[in-house]
Amino acid sequence: MGWRIKTVVERTGVRPETLRSWERRYDLVRPSRSSSGYRQYSDQDIAVIAKVKALVDSGLAVSEAIERAREDGTIQAVDAAPPEAGKGPPALREPRERLLGALLDVDPAAAQAALNNLPPLPWRRMLVELLMPVHRSLSWLVEQGSASPAQAGFASSWLGARLATMRFALEPGPIGGPLAICVGLPPAPDPVPVQALTLGLLFQGWSTLSLGPSVPLDELGPLLSRKSPDLLAVQLPAGIEASELRPLFDRLRTLAPGRCRLVVSGLPAGEQPPDGVLHVAGPADLPPTA
Repeated sequence: MGWRIKTVVERTGVRPETLRSWERRYDLVRPSRSSSGYRQYSDQDIAVIAKVKALVDSGLAVSEAIERAREDGTIQAVDAAPPEAGKGPPALREPRERLLGALLDVDPAAAQAALNNLPPLPWRRMLVELLMPVHRSLSWLVEQGSASPAQAGFASSWLGARLATMRFALEPGPIGGPLAICVGLPPAPDPVPVQALTLGLLFQGWSTLSLGPSVPLDELGPLLSRKSPDLLAVQLPAGIEASELRPLFDRLRTLAPGRCRLVVSGLPAGEQPPDGVLHVAGPADLPPTA
């Protein structure tokens, strides 16, 4: 039988936000998920949480308490935590954890509160240091099977809406400035990566046109010919095979106007782009107009 977080709080005295922080930062427990996405804790999970709480109450730091519980076998070894969990500027670490927890709980009010409680931030920092690290952590949890399709869909929709609000306030960018077209290739139902690339280009002074997350190449060619962009930013589909890259790049070069710079994001690990193609890890790495 699985227990909801309310029961865990009542039985251990650990607050929900503290418990979620311990889970993400230290991999304290790995609760299962119900079909609707809610955490379900086992009796063993509750025993682990109670043990760590008792050690912390005795005066140990959380990290020391968890190490003690690992040494005595109370905590079993688990996989690594999400890659973004403890990284980034300390001032935004806690907001990232709160936002990630709210999205996993499918709680839009708590997610919005995580943003409302932030100190004033430039939009570029919010994008690069808060929203995209949370998105990467969510993607990792999906890959590990620790987040359900319902959670992933909600998080993608919520983050995409926030990025769209920022984008619409800035678009189309400088009137008469160099034009960048941003597009995702199918299959890519998640709007967040393309939204983020578009915002990154706007922050770098480009006039932008975003075509969405899943545009077939056959439909892209005529538009590129008509618009003659100075830069084409392409979000590659998740899971693309290395063998597919060369023909894809050849096709993109054929479609893009001769003077058009080609930028891609989402290359498989270990792969390098061909000469003349810039690979960016995310919106913070996009080139300026000059």
